[in-house]
Amino acid sequence: MTYDQCPRDLDIVIVGGPSKNHRPAAADKFMREACKQTPVWLTVSTGSMWLASSGVLDGIEATINRPFNTCAKEAHNKIKWVNKRWVSSPKPYKGKSSLEPAVWTAGGIDMDTSFCHANPNQELGKFAITEGIGYETGPQDYQDDTQR
Repeated sequence: MTYDQCPRDLDIVIVGGPSKNHRPAAADKFMREACKQTPVWLTVSTGSMWLASSGVLDGIEATINRPFNTCAKEAHNKIKWVNKRWVSSPKPYKGKSSLEPAVWTAGGIDMDTSFCHANPNQELGKFAITEGIGYETGPQDYQDDTQR
């Protein structure tokens, strides 16, 4: 599937930390269009630079891997770059969702756990915590690992 073919009304978009030197023009277009219709955006590592290039982060607080702070501030000065492990900023959203519309930016994966804790009743959050990183949030669903 290409950026042009991808639906815009998703539940969550995760932007990883790709090389800053490779980004198809269609990626910026996708991010600008989908951000209006997708309630939650998560970025990890340099993924916030990708999202920043689309203009989606303009005017809001965001963060990035600490070694890239200076570069991010110089390249995207309309963003309130902060030196934190992760940041959650409200975002405009047109649609219906049980998820709180926000952009979560982080220098590392620990932000994902915080997002899941902020959305504890969401099936996706439960899955990401229990299956994605092996964190147990409540009673065991399985008695031992042989049943998984």
